[in-house]
Order: sequence, then structure tokens, then C-alpha cells
Amino acid sequence: MSSCSDKVFASCSRLVVKLVCCTVFCATLSACGNTWQNIKRIITPNSTAEVSEEIRKTDALTPQEKSAVELQGVKQQEQPVAIAAQSVKQAPVAVAKQSKPVKPVKHQGSISGNIRLLGKDQTQISAEGLILRLSRVDGESIRSVGEGSQNHTVDMKNKQYLPRYLSINSGDTLSFVNKDTIKHNVFSSTGDNAFDLGTYDGGLERDVTLYEDGLVKVYCNIHRNMALFVSVDDTSRTAMATAEGDFSFDALPAGDYELNIWHIRGQKTLAVRVENNKELTLTEVLDTTRFKYTPHSNKFGEKYSVKKNRYGSSSRGGIDDEFF
Repeated sequence: MSSCSDKVFASCSRLVVKLVCCTVFCATLSACGNTWQNIKRIITPNSTAEVSEEIRKTDALTPQEKSAVELQGVKQQEQPVAIAAQSVKQAPVAVAKQSKPVKPVKHQGSISGNIRLLGKDQTQISAEGLILRLSRVDGESIRSVGEGSQNHTVDMKNKQYLPRYLSINSGDTLSFVNKDTIKHNVFSSTGDNAFDLGTYDGGLERDVTLYEDGLVKVYCNIHRNMALFVSVDDTSRTAMATAEGDFSFDALPAGDYELNIWHIRGQKTLAVRVENNKELTLTEVLDTTRFKYTPHSNKFGEKYSVKKNRYGSSSRGGIDDEFF
């Protein structure tokens, strides 16, 4: 009887132990499940219950409302892509427009022509030394503009100025180089361009700058046959005729002009009109049959001294029509 009770008690004890173990295991399993649900809530923005709630809300919407919600979702998905594409897109590169070449509009005229120079017995002679000076009646400047002031060299050799004719702009400088073995004294008595470089030996050089518009006559105070003629342009423009008498003036504004034709044997002045896009052609005759040489004075305004040669005759010298 006693042994039977002990067996029953032992069986009951084992059963109680198993029940307790099962209860502890279930409690542990339940705790682990709750922990996992909490972890999922932390990791996932919306829980299953929330998703289900969203599904129920969507099911409750009308077809038109569902379409609007779906369209909004698509836009929200496309927006990051558009932003990314915009960030990758490079700034537009400015392309310079190529301008079409502009054809120059010609609003100027020109003058060209020929001057026949007549000497003794109405015979045509060389037009070398013929200087044409053109100026506007209204006084506006038409001179050829160079790159700043220029320097022009004039040699003195064999008692001559080389070259014998020059055209320069106002502010240009003349450098007189004595290439002779004798002394020279360069001077001019022409108005505001008058100057005197004094007497200096061969191999030396002296300069002068001319500013006044006009024709400047340069001589030597020692040798009366030496002469140089310089046309200075401030507002005017100069053309040197060829030996045949041809000349030209280009790119002239329209208007009224005065053309002075000068030669040591004579001169004349013409009134001319220039029109846009037209060329004025002139054919003129400069009659110098009555030319008579008049000796020029030295720098003191006096006559040059007359020297006698070994035969006792005087040597007057002078710039005659054969020299020019």
C-alpha cells in the first residue's frame, strides 16, 4: 500500500515538473515573439497592422479617388529621379553666334587726273616736282593719318638735297644728314615753319620738326642752288604728280574742295566738288611759258654774295628751270 502511494506521488511530481517546464517554455516563447515584433517596428516604418489599416482605407475609396492616390504615388516615385537627373545635367554652354560679314558701305568719292606742264614754246616738259595740295573749303581735316609722328631723312650730297620734294604730316621730323665733305647751313624763312639749323660739317646730322600746314621752302645759306620743297599736311592732303603728270586722291568725303597745283615754274588753284561714290577726273594744263627765275634771299633776307671765278666772270648760280 505504501509503495503504491509512493509511485503515484512520484508520477504526479514528474507531471507537475513537466507542466512547469512547459509553462516556462511558453512564457519564454511568447516573450521572444513580442521582442521580435518590437524589433520589426523599429526596422520597418509601418507595421503590418498599419499597412492593413492603409489597405482598408484604400478599399473604402471610390474608383476616382483610388486613381488620384495612385497618380500621386507615381509622381512621388518619379520626383527623386527627376531631381537626380537635374543634378547630373550640365550647365548650358553659351555658343557664340557667328555674325554675318558686313559689307563696307562706300560713301566717299575720289579725284584723279593729269596735269600737262608747258614750258618754252608751249612744249610739254616733265611734271617732276609738281605738287598738288587738296583742302576742304569748310576747313575740315582730310589729311592721311599715319601711325604717329614719322621721321624723314634728307641727305645733303654734292650740294643737293635728296630727295628734293617731300610730303609729310604736321608733327613729322626732318633729319638733315651732311654727306658732303664741306659745310652746310640748312634754313627756311617760310612763315611759322621758319627755322635755322646753323652751319655744321660733313658726317653730322641735325633735326627739325614742322607743324604749320602749307608748302615749306628749304635752302642752304652757303650754297644758293640747294633747295628742298616740303608739303606739310595738317588739315590738307598732298599728292606728288608723276613725271607724266598723273595724280590721284582717294577716300574723300563729299563736299567742296580747293585744289592748289604748284610747281617752281608756276601755280594755279581750282575749285572742285566731290560727290559720294563718284570719281572726278581732271585734265588740266599748267602754262609756265612766262616763267622768270627770281633769286631767293639768304637767311638774313639779303642777296647771296657773288663770287668771281678764275676767269674774272661772276658766278651767279641760282635755281633755274634746267635744275628743276
